Amino acid sequence: MWVRLVKKYDFQFLPEPAVLYRIRTGGLNLSAPNPAHLVRDANESYLVLRRFFEGVSPDFLREAFGDRFRRADAPAPRK
Repeated sequence: MWVRLVKKYDFQFLPEPAVLYRIRTGGLNLSAPNPAHLVRDANESYLVLRRFFEGVSPDFLREAFGDRFRRADAPAPRK
């Protein structure tokens, strides 16, 4: 959700936290690392990353990350 929002709208960061949350001891949080959560986390990461650059033009990527490309002169992929 956040990736889709940041692609569509301008964001500003607040200087102070807007939300407080509690971390429970003993791994009792639903997001605490455990084997079942590792599979879910890996799947969620895959679902986010597979479309992370969708809709981003090759020119924009070249402008933003061109200095890190191995071959900055490589042509954009064909559709």
